[in-house]
Amino acid sequence: MNRSALLAAILDRQNFLQEKWDDLYRNQGLGVFAFLPEFYEKASSPDSIEWEYWTAEQLSRYLKTDGGLSEVGRRWLTTIPRAVQKGFAAVIICNDGDPSTEDAHFYLIGS
Repeated sequence: MNRSALLAAILDRQNFLQEKWDDLYRNQGLGVFAFLPEFYEKASSPDSIEWEYWTAEQLSRYLKTDGGLSEVGRRWLTTIPRAVQKGFAAVIICNDGDPSTEDAHFYLIGS
């Protein structure tokens, strides 16, 4: 499954994911659904897609580079609290077949 198919699957399962996010937010604090290539690329159906819940702290650690948190990362983290009042946040990590490089694509679903 590629990133666009994954995004379509996320949107199709928006209500289910919203319920999960609400529970996780209450129990673990602010965070995002993280969809990693090793979980979604080989998924046989939308129901078999796995994800992780990354708290804001975990996401911040992922986004940091040797020079600290990038400006894009900082803006994204400050956007999450306002956006998730009406939805949830997701990040799709892609490596396009090269595990040494990764791109992070951020989405605010339902807001």
